[in-house]
Amino acid sequence: MTKITNDSDWDCTNLSSLARALLEKSGWSAGRLVSTENYRLANDLIEATFLDSAHNFLANVGDLLIFFPHFADPNTQVDCSFNAVAACDLANGYQIKLYEQHLGERLSVIGEMYDTRFTLLIAQKGELYAGYEYDLISLGETPATALNNLCIRKEFPVVEVSRELNPNARSTRDLATDVIHVFKKAGRDPFVQIKLDSTSQAEHFRKRYGGITIRCTNANGTSDELVLFSSLNETSWRCPKETITAIGADASPIGEIQAASIRLLMTDDGRVIGFLPEIPSVLWYYGGTGEEALNNIVLGRGSIRL
Repeated sequence: MTKITNDSDWDCTNLSSLARALLEKSGWSAGRLVSTENYRLANDLIEATFLDSAHNFLANVGDLLIFFPHFADPNTQVDCSFNAVAACDLANGYQIKLYEQHLGERLSVIGEMYDTRFTLLIAQKGELYAGYEYDLISLGETPATALNNLCIRKEFPVVEVSRELNPNARSTRDLATDVIHVFKKAGRDPFVQIKLDSTSQAEHFRKRYGGITIRCTNANGTSDELVLFSSLNETSWRCPKETITAIGADASPIGEIQAASIRLLMTDDGRVIGFLPEIPSVLWYYGGTGEEALNNIVLGRGSIRL
């Protein structure tokens, strides 16, 4: 996690005098730092990603309770709490996925407002959002801008998000945290917005995860490398007839476990199957989805011989 070196890491140098005064009234001061570990764990429990932007912001303002003037009535106050643990307790994980699907980027829970009705969220680049059921509001492009906007009683446009997740969309919500870290160490953010113009599960997997080599643990418990294809042009082999017969369905290459010489396929319904080229009719089952298979392969959880 990114280490905070100064207050400018969360843009507090751009706070208006009113916003700074309200923060100081709530107990904030320049240089304030608090542990964010409980906030990270709380996000993990609802399967939300704890971003560096959330860490930087909450390390300075975590657990503060601030009161802003209501946009429609300056004599009425609006509560804004940056207790991310309490917010995660009430947050709806499915709705957060809908917000992420709409924005095409990941979000972390950082607090709540309007008497816990709105969940406060932050994106990696620092934009703050408030979500309530299927409504999403952008409060500002940075934390300081959002706080300034709340102080001047700005009226925000409300966007209604889809009420259903795209069944073909993949999310790092299904990946183990340790697997996400492995991808990041390899220089890849697995949570990317991609154009899904194909109905092929294997093609979706290749577009989202392919094109890199990451460390994994093979069936012998030793370190290995998992090569993930971004297209069929990256490999010369195809699914053998014997393997198709044994699976009982068509399948397409998605990668290889190198030292173990296991070739990986994905079926039309998303299952991940492995086989050895010298015995293509003997199969190993790695998971019912690409994400489950990645968890099992990277973390050395093994496979089931079919």
